[in-house]
Amino acid sequence: MNELRRTVREDQSQDIMKQGVLLALANLITSYASFLAATGAKASTRQRTQSNNHSNISELLDNLLRGYDNSVRPDFGGPPATVEVDIMVRSMGPISEVDMTYSMDCYFRQSWVDRRLAFQGGKETLALSISMLARIWKPDTYFYNGKHSYLHTITSPNKFVRLYQDGRVLYSSRLTIKAGCPMNLENFPMDTQRCPLQFGSFGYTKRDVIYKWNSARQVAIAEDMKLSQFDLVANPTANYSAASTLSHGESILPSGAFYFRLHL
Repeated sequence: MNELRRTVREDQSQDIMKQGVLLALANLITSYASFLAATGAKASTRQRTQSNNHSNISELLDNLLRGYDNSVRPDFGGPPATVEVDIMVRSMGPISEVDMTYSMDCYFRQSWVDRRLAFQGGKETLALSISMLARIWKPDTYFYNGKHSYLHTITSPNKFVRLYQDGRVLYSSRLTIKAGCPMNLENFPMDTQRCPLQFGSFGYTKRDVIYKWNSARQVAIAEDMKLSQFDLVANPTANYSAASTLSHGESILPSGAFYFRLHL
């Protein structure tokens, strides 16, 4: 009789344990299902939010460009458009006394205000695809004393565009510039050579487009830049007015200069 009772109690205990295990397993499955549902809901909400943001930005850009004529400068018929410029020089060289040229790798940044592109919204700045450059007005900048310059294109064209709420456009590109440098070698090797950099509009006169150095920064030199044969001793900047043989008028030209001295 006692053995029978003991066997019954053991069976009851095993049943209770099984029920407990099954209940714990059911709770675990329920919790995991709830977690997956919550995660999926958050992901879905995030995707809908991103989709809405992309849709809103695309709609905003479409509205800005509706009726926009990129062949007409900003404030056409009014005051000239002002293009502010600054340069970040990453490296320089070679500097050739034979060819009387010098080269540099730099970030060339241009900024102007186009009120036709002003917008309102939650974002203060829009990072635009470089394909937008073909759809908006941009200055026809070229280097007056340039010999051979090119845009870096690996792995894609090295340039970007930012649009601000007030219509200001920031256009930055990475260039290698090879420019002419008339050198006076009478005092070689004790001489200091002044190598200019002049740029401006290819077709506009100062009635339409004015270039000037950015008041906050003009020419910055990378701290780690070193030259193999020369020392860069100065790099002053200035703005001046000059007659343009291409646009048949007078242009406002920013000018920079790099003073080099041979290593001794």
